[in-house]
Amino acid sequence: MHPILKLKKLNGGLKIHDFQNAVAKDDIPRFMAANTYLQQTPFVLNSKVFEVAKEVWGMGGDVGALPPSVPRNTKFSSDELQDLLYVKLTRWIEEKYKAHCEASGLVYDSDVRWSAKTMAVFGGSIKAQEAYLAELVENGTITVEQYGQYRREYNEIREAKVYNNEPKRYSQFLQTIGLIRICEELNDGNPFYYVWTMDSRGRHYAVCTEINPQGDDLHKSLHLFAESVKLTHKGLKHIKLHTLTCLDKLDGVDLTKISITDRLDTFDRILPNLLEVADNPLDTMDFWTKAGEPWGFLAACFEVRKVLNADGTIKSGATTNLPIAKDGSCNALQYCAALTRDEVLAKEVNLVNAEVPGDVYRLVANGSAKLLKDKEYMADLLSKRVSLAKTKLIKELKESSEDGKLDVESEAFVKTLKKSTAEIQDAVSILAGIYPNRKLAKQPTMTLFYGATFLGMKDQGEKVLKDIVEDWNVMPRSAQASLTTVNTLITRESIARNVAGADKLMKISKFLTKFVVSKGHPLMWSTTDGLMMLS
Repeated sequence: MHPILKLKKLNGGLKIHDFQNAVAKDDIPRFMAANTYLQQTPFVLNSKVFEVAKEVWGMGGDVGALPPSVPRNTKFSSDELQDLLYVKLTRWIEEKYKAHCEASGLVYDSDVRWSAKTMAVFGGSIKAQEAYLAELVENGTITVEQYGQYRREYNEIREAKVYNNEPKRYSQFLQTIGLIRICEELNDGNPFYYVWTMDSRGRHYAVCTEINPQGDDLHKSLHLFAESVKLTHKGLKHIKLHTLTCLDKLDGVDLTKISITDRLDTFDRILPNLLEVADNPLDTMDFWTKAGEPWGFLAACFEVRKVLNADGTIKSGATTNLPIAKDGSCNALQYCAALTRDEVLAKEVNLVNAEVPGDVYRLVANGSAKLLKDKEYMADLLSKRVSLAKTKLIKELKESSEDGKLDVESEAFVKTLKKSTAEIQDAVSILAGIYPNRKLAKQPTMTLFYGATFLGMKDQGEKVLKDIVEDWNVMPRSAQASLTTVNTLITRESIARNVAGADKLMKISKFLTKFVVSKGHPLMWSTTDGLMMLS
């Protein structure tokens, strides 16, 4: 049977014989040939990356996709420091917030949560802590050296508490132990293979969880092709671009967003640094561990050392076996751009040649930033959210009251509504300080055109917000919900405005699909390479 028939289910008990007849005309082995080719592709372990990973793991780990190998410290080194960096800091922020309210004509409320106070006065808790320590230096309470020491300790403890809860770390710890064990077995120079499967879209996946060439940065970096090929100048260009893609940023410059010419010039300029990383990876950790994909960058540095001379010329007889992944710029939007002949979108999803690559996710993120500055749009959004919060609150309080009645003038109602309104306003303030954030816009933009719902987009946004909002873990759940909801509304509106053609096409496609299915017909089509699909 055709592999798609095993994975797709028909709704409403539709008959499948029409689809089977259409599939019977296809050359099924042609589709499976790619899968067979993948299963015949031998890999070897990248021993150099593995040896460095083991050393770093023994030093405590916590580099890129390699998790911490030991629990992090969550206590200050002394009671005196606990008093200085927590108790006195809390009082100091309270005083500053009170003065801020008086100066701004706001009503002071000591019950306002910590994150809202620091955001209102300083722009975040870390900035508040920096200002507090700077004041202590200025009045002679601490020295400049202590300022740096205390900042590091404060941030390490805060990061351990907020971002690295022990159950999650221990789960990652066990996975890494399994990865190390299997790599030890594979670290003999002999080739190994994967079993591959294909999903309903015709995409192929390696069937292995312990180590996987499609896994995270560390997993990918541990793979080399067993069979090498002669390195050409074209191949060298791809290695250079791949190396800078893994590095991601240099001196504050996003290397993936500058022109190809500038990227190649940058590679030539930092070649000595790349060779130094390959020669002394443990001594250069301050450099390569800050890369966007540190393990992939390290693997690329090893490859650069293998194939290039110090002057940048290719070594005589040089061969390469470094896997370099290539990915489309949101395939769904690429199809939408082609179908609608949208030249602007086509440029943003890299369907047209350009020296500087397009970035549709950056486009949406910038659009969200503009919406947050659009007074008319934000006033309307806030008004609707507050109204909705009021309606929800009235319903909840009525259901909980004994007689089903509610006094909207009661102190409890007014205080609760005030809290909900403040959380919505806080959400806007927090997002204004975050955007334009490409990471926050990427997943919702990508998956919306694959059928993601509002709730799905909200969950995606929450996962990112957990990592980038300083005080996420101390925020009430209701405040977290307000933040994720407001973010999703703004992101969805930015997509509708900045990717308008694709957005309309998606809505038309959904309407036509529902219409066809409502008439008792399956939706069946063939992909560009002839793969039969049934929905």
